[in-house]
Amino acid sequence: MGGTYAWIGPNGYSSSSQNSHIISAEPSDAGVYSIIVSTNGCTSEPSDVTIVVDNCEIDFFIPEGFSPNGDGINDLFVIRGIENYPYNTFVIFNRWGEKLFEAMNYNNTWDGRATKGLRIGGEILPIGTYFYILDLGIGTDVYKGTIYLNR
Repeated sequence: MGGTYAWIGPNGYSSSSQNSHIISAEPSDAGVYSIIVSTNGCTSEPSDVTIVVDNCEIDFFIPEGFSPNGDGINDLFVIRGIENYPYNTFVIFNRWGEKLFEAMNYNNTWDGRATKGLRIGGEILPIGTYFYILDLGIGTDVYKGTIYLNR
């Protein structure tokens, strides 16, 4: 009794309520929340809890390919709904497992260019199959798959 509570979380969230809650949580509210409790001059170590917010109404889709050829159609690799997961990490690899592209808070900007690793022949990647790992940053399993890049 008489304790104080300090919650902190994603998006600048803070609360001094013992039983803190978010009304109408959104996927962007997902993440790690920490609480520190103080009572009678003693302060606890932070305790963390990972909150996952599932929203069945989100239109989320990872395409299997794109064609960054400058024609204005499918020139960027667009993951529909990715804006709902601001803590995401997106990584592209070649068939030898070399990292070619990496983005934290990916926002549909990959245009088929390598920004990482050895770039023999330049940064424009050739036609082919590439591999990705997408972590939404909300504590769920990562997505792994292939992307066909066609020029």
